[in-house]
Amino acid sequence: MSARLAVPQHITMPRSSYSELGEAVAYVGRMAWRYLTSRDWLFAWTALLVLIVIQFGTVYVITWNVRWQQQFYDSLEQRQAALFARLTLIFLGITLSQIGLIVVNNLFQQMLGLRWRVFLTEWYLGRWMTQDRYYDIDRRQLIDNPDQRISEDIGIVTRNVPSLMLNVLSQVTTAITFAFMLMETARTVRFSVLGVGLFLPADLLVYAMAYAVIGIAAVIAIGRPYVTRQRRQQAVEGDYRAGLVNVRRNAEQISFAGGHPIEQRSLGRSFAEVQANFRRLILATLGLQTGTTVYTNL
Repeated sequence: MSARLAVPQHITMPRSSYSELGEAVAYVGRMAWRYLTSRDWLFAWTALLVLIVIQFGTVYVITWNVRWQQQFYDSLEQRQAALFARLTLIFLGITLSQIGLIVVNNLFQQMLGLRWRVFLTEWYLGRWMTQDRYYDIDRRQLIDNPDQRISEDIGIVTRNVPSLMLNVLSQVTTAITFAFMLMETARTVRFSVLGVGLFLPADLLVYAMAYAVIGIAAVIAIGRPYVTRQRRQQAVEGDYRAGLVNVRRNAEQISFAGGHPIEQRSLGRSFAEVQANFRRLILATLGLQTGTTVYTNL
């Protein structure tokens, strides 16, 4: 059996290599398409369409809120008390819209993730158990901790992938919307370099794009250790859990042979790996959080 019959390790936490990242994205895409064309296709496409509409609705509400803030502060500056009641009602509508979109988004996203996980679990279990493949995988060590791949990694994929893709859609739509809003107030900056006249159209938009590109590059660089440590943490946690399962399954043989000191030392070494890597993961997480916080507040 090839390693593709279970959820590959690189799907859960992609490697730094762009080729392997591309393979991971392609594999997840095939898993998503397999579900979208399954017997549950009607719900899958309906939920996906609802979630996409919600993302556009969220962007519209954000824009609505920005416009409201502009009108509200203008009315305060100009002391237009007559507008206060109308603006208060508009604010109430904005708040209720935001709450409704968040609730419906979470509901459909979790339902979609659950039903996708049910489909993938049944599919992978069927392939794993067919023709004693589970024995062949264990004997030839084709995949480490295949039980974890099915019980945990599928859940991670089905929870995080829809959220990630919808967030990307939302962020791209928001960026385009705010780009047009910035262009309304932006001005053209003219300057010369070595006697050559140049100009920047929509200066605020150019500054915002440069800020975003530099910030994204910095966060990606800072986040590399976190990705490595997180992936390593899954591996050592799986090895430690496999050792505990081995003791439980072979309890009688270990007891009769008096092998508990050996097993205890082995489990101790496995857990020491868990602790050591988790400490490194804490430092990597702090670095990533510090970088993102600085970028957000600049």
